[in-house]
Amino acid sequence: MGKYNKSSDKNIFKHKENMIWSEVDIEKNGKVTRLVVPDGKIGYGDTESHAQLTGDLADKHSDDTKAGEKAYEKAREQSDQDWVKRKKEIKRQEYLAKNPILDVKVISDKYGEPIQEYITFQKTSENGLVYKETVIVDLNSKKVTKVIS
Repeated sequence: MGKYNKSSDKNIFKHKENMIWSEVDIEKNGKVTRLVVPDGKIGYGDTESHAQLTGDLADKHSDDTKAGEKAYEKAREQSDQDWVKRKKEIKRQEYLAKNPILDVKVISDKYGEPIQEYITFQKTSENGLVYKETVIVDLNSKKVTKVIS
């Protein structure tokens, strides 16, 4: 028999699966839908097959004749990106969806180079109270300071 023939707490593997995905916006009947196609060790595992699968699904679910080609190219482009940067971008987009930006002010030095940004977000507390939060970003040192208005 194999090494792990009995169920026990010693043979449970607690690691996350290396998963990648492609996100493509498709249009059908005037409605835009986001198509998310996952791939990883359980899938095809190579970029070309994943891109072809994404293109086939986009063709199937869209009424645009060029949707498959566009989705194929976008999937290839996304697979070539650095996944750490892409995950950070997705987290940033999720944050901005929950906390929309109300105002951005850029402070420049005497030469016209930006040195600081004042970004005002609309935040909602747990009890439903809506308030503004201003974040001061120092562009030289990347230091962030929060100011609640």
